[in-house]
Amino acid sequence: AGWLLLYEGAGFLQKVPVLCKAVSYIGANTLPIVILHLLAFKIVSFAGVLVNGQERCLVAAFPVLYRGGFWWIAYTAVGIAVPLLLDKVMRYVRGLYGSH
Repeated sequence: AGWLLLYEGAGFLQKVPVLCKAVSYIGANTLPIVILHLLAFKIVSFAGVLVNGQERCLVAAFPVLYRGGFWWIAYTAVGIAVPLLLDKVMRYVRGLYGSH
């Protein structure tokens, strides 16, 4: 059943070029995501602390501060987007100054 789910999911992705490119890019850049996702989660926790008027020390909660509801969407989006953005910036800077 798991194999069939993956096979059909891949077939669906092939039909949606934008989604296919996004998933391929994420897959090709998993190392920065794995390394930086826990740090990126702190951005969501910090935003939640500010919005809810809580003490800032709560941002230190590991791995995430908020559970349940739709928080997982914010943690997922930020946990993928921020590491990819930082990786893109680092590659750009290395390109400007050369990699020594």
